Amino acid sequence: MDDTDDIHYRQGTFIVQVNNVLCYFSALNSPTKCRLFRSYCTSFYSCELWRLSDIGVQDFCMAWRKSIHKIWKLPHRSHCYMLPLLCRCLPVFDEICTRSFNFIYRCLSHDSNLIRFISEYCIKYGNRSSCIRSNIMFCMQRIIVMQKKSTLN
Repeated sequence: MDDTDDIHYRQGTFIVQVNNVLCYFSALNSPTKCRLFRSYCTSFYSCELWRLSDIGVQDFCMAWRKSIHKIWKLPHRSHCYMLPLLCRCLPVFDEICTRSFNFIYRCLSHDSNLIRFISEYCIKYGNRSSCIRSNIMFCMQRIIVMQKKSTLN
């Protein structure tokens, strides 16, 4: 149950899409290239099924941040926290988490009894090999850490 190969394949596809936007639209200004980037490079097919704790997800997020740096012609050492604001979008990791949660929600509320049963079983009784349970636990831990940080500030 390793997602690294799929994540790296999608990362390579993503990088090709970004390079195409940068190459074919190099004469355009950065805000326009950013809109094209959001339209053509953010499909992230199958990311709903990735295990969020996989190291490949962090590699994918790094490729996303590097792409934003190139689009806006920012120095490599510029701060990454402002990049989503420049693009008017969620940070890519939050986008992947949101898509994963939406997928799980759709499975739990599906018309098919079989799909609902399997989803509920994975959450209630699944061990670490269950991607659904793993992603829910990962996001819950992340939310708890973020809440603790916000109460400390």
